[in-house]
Amino acid sequence: MANEIVIKMSSANEPPKITLNGKKIKGIIGLEYKYDTSDAKSNGQHNFAIQYLDKDTSTIRAAVVHKMLEG
Repeated sequence: MANEIVIKMSSANEPPKITLNGKKIKGIIGLEYKYDTSDAKSNGQHNFAIQYLDKDTSTIRAAVVHKMLEG
């Protein structure tokens, strides 16, 4: 499934475990997640941004997903 995001927090003192489209993301530097809806019955919008260190290339990478609020 495209844009499948799994965020698991096992402790407030540890970084979250994140899987994006089936791939485990390691070296997390920053994570922002926000969900808004106009009411309990409508579809909302997801805004997700993660920064992580790609250890293979020593490059900071980002993954961003934005869905516009419908209705």
